[in-house]
Amino acid sequence: MCFLVLYLFSCQKNFEPEIEQTKALLAKEKYAEAIKEADKILAVGELAEVYNLRGVARLSTEQFDKALQDFNKAIKLGGENLSYKYFYNRGNTFLKLGKPEDAWRDYEKAAELDSAVFEIYWNKANALAQLNRHNEAQADFDKAISLNPNNQIMYLQRGVSLLALKNYTKAQVDFGKSIKLKPDLAHAYYLWAVAEMSLSDQKTAEYLEKAKNLGSAEAEILLEKRKENK
Repeated sequence: MCFLVLYLFSCQKNFEPEIEQTKALLAKEKYAEAIKEADKILAVGELAEVYNLRGVARLSTEQFDKALQDFNKAIKLGGENLSYKYFYNRGNTFLKLGKPEDAWRDYEKAAELDSAVFEIYWNKANALAQLNRHNEAQADFDKAISLNPNNQIMYLQRGVSLLALKNYTKAQVDFGKSIKLKPDLAHAYYLWAVAEMSLSDQKTAEYLEKAKNLGSAEAEILLEKRKENK
């Protein structure tokens, strides 16, 4: 799954240069320096946006507990300027901590604040899939794809969720769309073959060979097993 980190682009009036510097450091993936810059600002005044920025840096360096503290503080201080990004980033942190139920709740709140961000629905769908709530996940995958129809990984993940629902035909359609968008995506060929095994099985070997040739170890193993069982 995908974890796209988001942060605010508005500027606090009194700290605009420092906030912009923190964002620039995050963009360059200089997370330790971004944390130090945020610390300087927070030593002077508590700003929701800066807690969020520091939380992003901590999330990116796997300081998950500290990141949660920062996002909690950002949400508490957000007031009228409460951003969906605070909930979105906290949701990502919960997913990293293996807490998909908490993550799903935060993505729900994020979607209430902004319904036009595909990453919210994408990650919400993945949280639901982790909870084995695949029927519910479909609606969020659909929404995410409607907002960003050219992302091959979303089709791939929706297809995996459809496999869990044993909807092999629709799963194949999604894997096919993923392949169309990225013809060298080995895992999409492999998953297409897995779905085919539960349908006609006519093109299973063909797609497994394509996946193998693109570097899929899973496809190679499955091909060998099929040969042994003949």
